[in-house]
Amino acid sequence: MDKLVSLTIDSRKHGLNGSSNAKGLEYRKERFFDADENVGVLLLLEPESVYTNGRRNIGKVTEKEKKAFLDAGSKYYEIKRGGEITYHGPGQLVAYPILDLKKLGLGVRDFVNALETGVSDTCHSFGIDTCTYGEFPGVWASETRKIAATGTHIQKYVTSHGIALNCTTDLQRFDSIVPCGLHGKTATSLYSECLIKRDKFNKDLLDPINVSKTLLPCLSATFNAQIVPLNSLSPSLDSFINNFINTLN
Repeated sequence: MDKLVSLTIDSRKHGLNGSSNAKGLEYRKERFFDADENVGVLLLLEPESVYTNGRRNIGKVTEKEKKAFLDAGSKYYEIKRGGEITYHGPGQLVAYPILDLKKLGLGVRDFVNALETGVSDTCHSFGIDTCTYGEFPGVWASETRKIAATGTHIQKYVTSHGIALNCTTDLQRFDSIVPCGLHGKTATSLYSECLIKRDKFNKDLLDPINVSKTLLPCLSATFNAQIVPLNSLSPSLDSFINNFINTLN
């Protein structure tokens, strides 16, 4: 079985946003694949408050809208992933795989399916039924409520960006945009869906760091890869990433 290396980052301590900072974490991607059995690295993080805009929508956000994001305490970035504008922030779990699809023997659609299936299985573990729609990327709790947004970029068989699962996210942050350019659709979260099924639910159970412990084995199954901690396979790369993170403080 192939090995997929994982690194879970508590960005509440380090202020990572999953966009501009991730560029630094992609430094010398070839180092992620320095052993034949290693197929890549999976970064897991809870981002700070940020709006990111994908390739299809770059240049369409006005300066007034950008200023409104900043005034509300959020940053704004235009990035390489597919899709349109969305929100990332506290209470959200971002899975950012940097994988060699050639080594995994996966096509682009296979990769996206595996990513979304892993998140769907995670939601099911918390009692939330989800589905996917071919024409609408992401994972959905209903035909109109999206619980996880997918956006990827692939260059020379190597992936970047990934999927963002709303755990306890402030959903009001989506009100000022049309998430992913889908009119008539709304964002939801694990916590919101749990409250639909029951009057009370312990919100702490859905902390992104806690949810990541369920997501890891689900992704291990869908990618048919053994997920191991980064420091056990590549101490030098683990040291590089942690040193990079420390420079952000």
